Amino acid sequence: GRTYLLKEDDFEYALRVSEVALNQVTGIVRQEGSSIAIAEYDLGRINDTPFSVLLSKEYGEKLSPLETKRASLVLYDDGWRVKK
Repeated sequence: GRTYLLKEDDFEYALRVSEVALNQVTGIVRQEGSSIAIAEYDLGRINDTPFSVLLSKEYGEKLSPLETKRASLVLYDDGWRVKK
């Protein structure tokens, strides 16, 4: 299991369960005349490790494969940037 070990502190261990990656952009909304847009996108899990199975059994359900997020974008002279 050391391959998936992220952090070890005394008797506590942090293990990688999977990786999160951009699945798809589901929409972009921009108000007319505005330099700000809202992008909505889905995240998915990839490269599951053997520990993902154990975690899903502990909670009695399969890990959620997707999560929807939003990001604010601002238009500059050289293109779009994510607003922090």
